Amino acid sequence: MDITRRSTYNPGSRATIDPLLVVLGIVLLTLARLWYLRTSEVQRDVREAIIPLTSRLHFADFFRRPRSEDIRFVFWIVQYGILWYAINLPLMHLSGLNGRRWAYALALIDGVCVWLSFRLGLMGALLYIAINTVNVLKAPWNVSILWLTLLGVYSWVFLILAPIAKLPIGIPTRAWGHVRQVLFHQKNPYYYGLLGVFWLFVFWRTILPWLFAGTFLGQLASI
Repeated sequence: MDITRRSTYNPGSRATIDPLLVVLGIVLLTLARLWYLRTSEVQRDVREAIIPLTSRLHFADFFRRPRSEDIRFVFWIVQYGILWYAINLPLMHLSGLNGRRWAYALALIDGVCVWLSFRLGLMGALLYIAINTVNVLKAPWNVSILWLTLLGVYSWVFLILAPIAKLPIGIPTRAWGHVRQVLFHQKNPYYYGLLGVFWLFVFWRTILPWLFAGTFLGQLASI
């Protein structure tokens, strides 16, 4: 057995796809997503919790203990990591703290991420498109988590940063109790499951590409 063999993901092994078809598909997908977002009601969690609560935060609030119960409540309800806030708060403010415009911004940026997802091969890209379309349309708060996971094709560091962003790590208050409460609330297990499936896929394709290499599953995923 050659112990010097390294398990690295080789994107060159994927099937060749016409770039023009990829671009056209991304444009059509983005337009379809924007149409749905424009004709559908803004998600209740975005409209009634995430946008109005995060709008109360100031830059200094991330570097000091909450000075009021109001600020503590924001971190308790919008229980994500400081990395999540670093990505999404600027987008929210650029969108005028408007939930629908924030969703538009996420959908547009995700067009670039869809292009990057083809580094995982056709099957990996289709998996990303399916999972993140659900999140763009139904759970926009998870979209940036999938972006970080996708960047795992460039460095394993992003596979660590993704769950760090999802969990309340780095914020100036403890919110772990609320995380446990909402973990199995309504559709949350479904959304957490989708994030987990894609994280495991990227981990497999980038860190352990030799695993299942000789199986039908491995061959299918390498398309």
